[in-house]
Amino acid sequence: EIWSTPDLSVIIEALDWALRAEPASQRSPLLATVCNIAALWVWRARGSAVEAAMPLLGLIPRLLEVLVDHQEDKDVLLHATRFLFNLAKRSTYWPENVREPTLAALKELCSASLLTPRPECPDFMHYLLNALKVIAQLDLEPKPG
Repeated sequence: EIWSTPDLSVIIEALDWALRAEPASQRSPLLATVCNIAALWVWRARGSAVEAAMPLLGLIPRLLEVLVDHQEDKDVLLHATRFLFNLAKRSTYWPENVREPTLAALKELCSASLLTPRPECPDFMHYLLNALKVIAQLDLEPKPG
């Protein structure tokens, strides 16, 4: 089954490519699509594929930078926050250098969205708030064992 393969290199490479796509002004549709696929893949991952998804953590800092530049793009916001939520939900820990900046960026997005509601994208707030909750509860180190 595809969801249990531990080789997620295609997902990791696709997200890395989407985050670097040029020109930056045309990055949004590509990034939204790749985040959508990555969110689905991570959510459905089984067995060793769950651990294989952990290299995606290395792309989160760049994803957060791109999110700041694309706050008006409802598709990027929706699929990126869904990806972050799904990855956090499937994880047992995130290192502090990933977890804390992610929480800060998501809190900033939440504050901005409370001031400027997005009725055209109701699922965005659902994923944003749930991502905040799940990421805040993650351990900072893998548990021994």
